Amino acid sequence: MRYDSPLVAPDGRKRSSAEWVRELNIRYAPSLVFFDVQGNEVFRTEAYLRRFHVHDAMDYVDSGAYRVQPSFQRLLQHRSEVLAARGIPVDLMQ
Repeated sequence: MRYDSPLVAPDGRKRSSAEWVRELNIRYAPSLVFFDVQGNEVFRTEAYLRRFHVHDAMDYVDSGAYRVQPSFQRLLQHRSEVLAARGIPVDLMQ
C-alpha cells in the first residue's frame, strides 16, 4: 500500500502498486483481491484472516463457487458443517 513497486494489473496497464491500491480503493492491510480471467474483480477480503478463511477464500474463487453462492459467510458455514460431520474439527482461531 505504501510502496511504488512497478506492476502490470490484470487489465494490462502498468502502474505502481500504490497507484493500483488507490484505484482498487483498498483501505486495509492485509487484503486479498481476486480477479477472473477477464480481469474483473470477483471477490476480496480486507482483514486479518485465519488459515481456514484464507484457504476457503482461495477455494471460493478457484472453484467458481462465488458464481452460485454470493455469500462467502454461508459457504464458510456450510464447509465447517461438512468437515464437522466428517469428524474433522474446525478451529477458526488457528
